[in-house]
Amino acid sequence: MIFYTVVLFIIFAVFIFIVETAFVVLSPFFKEKEIPFDPDLRDAEEKDYEPSVTKENVFFNVKNERIDAYLYLPDKYSEPLPCIIMNTGFGGTKEMFLERYAKVFNSAGFAVLTYDYRHFGKSEGNPRQLYSMNKQLEDCAAAIKFARSRKEIHADKIIIWGTSGGAGYGLIIAASDNRIACISCQCGALDHKADSQLAIRRDGFLSYLPLIFHGQRDKARQRFGLEPHHIPIVGTPGKPAIIKAPGAYEGYSRIASEGAKNKLCAQIMLTPHKNPINYAHKVKCPVLVQVCENDNVANPVGSMNTANILGDKALVKKYPIGHFDIYFGKNFQQSVEDQIVFFKNNV
Repeated sequence: MIFYTVVLFIIFAVFIFIVETAFVVLSPFFKEKEIPFDPDLRDAEEKDYEPSVTKENVFFNVKNERIDAYLYLPDKYSEPLPCIIMNTGFGGTKEMFLERYAKVFNSAGFAVLTYDYRHFGKSEGNPRQLYSMNKQLEDCAAAIKFARSRKEIHADKIIIWGTSGGAGYGLIIAASDNRIACISCQCGALDHKADSQLAIRRDGFLSYLPLIFHGQRDKARQRFGLEPHHIPIVGTPGKPAIIKAPGAYEGYSRIASEGAKNKLCAQIMLTPHKNPINYAHKVKCPVLVQVCENDNVANPVGSMNTANILGDKALVKKYPIGHFDIYFGKNFQQSVEDQIVFFKNNV
């Protein structure tokens, strides 16, 4: 009797799994909802920007997939240079405003390496728009290795720069690479737990439940070799998106490069990620922590808690602005000036 009961239970469980999988994969309720960036909101400086004439398009490989990168060198230099490895934010590419930083850093005497993570921009990797923190950390480590291989760059003067979702990568890398000279974390998502608490307080837990089903749909489609299923990176409040903080859609549209895609593979909702704050205690080098005090995307509490763990290795700079304000105008100028002073004091 017990044997038959167990068999019936297994059959029932398999049936439920098949029904649930079919519902998630085929249900019309979880179809992709496109929210393209608004080109009219794109920042005027970004639209009219004149590209640097000194950049070199370079390439390196990670597990047989090619990374597309730009290396910026100052016009004149006489010895190996300190190099800033720039990590863009969540769903971003190197075409999104990074060159504006690179030109300023070049003028201050630094080499700069920007690159596209695998699955994004001009780098290889399928499916497209797949976010994987582990892969992006591998890409960052490969970028550092590539920079150290160049004769123009001082191998022990590597700076890891990151913004928003990529701001914590330097902490994770430097926790095991003691040759990193210093790190810059700009408006960073440094504590995912604090960021999640902020989002749930703001939007409510129930607003994120549909995204879990979108994630299941993408995972199941991947399992059956079907096209990936995407969800928007940013949306307006009430719209389905990973980030739906007030002003986030408008802010991201301002920095989005021409042709940028407002979508990620939905399986991100089911994928665990490393939490940068957990690596702070292992970091040996100086860290600049730039906090946007009115940030409603990356919780400022997470940045401050990370700085407390870093102790005297952290230099905290606070700005009374929102998450996307730091990329524009006088806020951009101030944040970059603070970064340059910090870099020069630590390389």
